[in-house]
Amino acid sequence: MRLWLKTRRASLIAASVAASAALLVAVGELAVSLPSFGSLSGLSVPVALLTPAVVLLVLSYGLANGDAHLEAVAARRIWLLDNLLVVSTVTSTAALGLLAHAMGLSPLGTATARNAIGLAGLMLLGRHMSPRAGALLPVIFLVIVTAVGSNRDGTAEWWAWPAALADEASSWAIAGGLAFGSLLFTSRVRPSLDFSHSSPNG
Repeated sequence: MRLWLKTRRASLIAASVAASAALLVAVGELAVSLPSFGSLSGLSVPVALLTPAVVLLVLSYGLANGDAHLEAVAARRIWLLDNLLVVSTVTSTAALGLLAHAMGLSPLGTATARNAIGLAGLMLLGRHMSPRAGALLPVIFLVIVTAVGSNRDGTAEWWAWPAALADEASSWAIAGGLAFGSLLFTSRVRPSLDFSHSSPNG
C-alpha cells in the first residue's frame, strides 16, 4: 500500500486539493475569458470554476505512474485502488468547495464542487483512451467551453455546464452522469484490460 501511495504521488495530490481550495477562496471570483464565436465579449469564466482542473491534472499524473504489466499481475486490485483514489480526491475537492460556500468564503464553492465531479468523469474517459489523455481531456474541454460555449448574450450554452450557474439542475445532471457513468464503465473494463497487459503477447 505504501509503495502504491508513493507511486501515485498521493502527497502531491493532497497538496493540489489544498491549493485548489486556497485558490477558490483567494482569487476564485476573478474571471478568465477568450474570444468567442458566439459572443463578441466571450464567455467570462471565474477562476474558481477552473480550479478543479488543477487537481485533476495532478491526479492524472499520479495515476499514469507505475508499470501496467506488473500491476496487472499484482496481488492487490490496482484498478480498484486507483478508482478509490479518484473518488476520495474528487470528494475532498468537492467537499472543500461546498464548505467554502457554506462558510461564506466563496459564493462559487458549490459550482466548483460540481465541476470537480463532472471533470473527473472526463478524466476517467480520457484515461481509458490513454493514460496521458486523462490530463488533457478536461483541459481541452474547458478551453472549448471558454472559447465557444457562450450564447450571443454572453450566457453559457446548455452543454457548457462548467460555466453554468450552480442552481442549474441540468448542469448537475450532466456532471453527475459523466462521473457516475465513466466510473462504472472503467470499473467494468479495466480488470480485463489489465489482465491482457500481463499476456506475453500483449
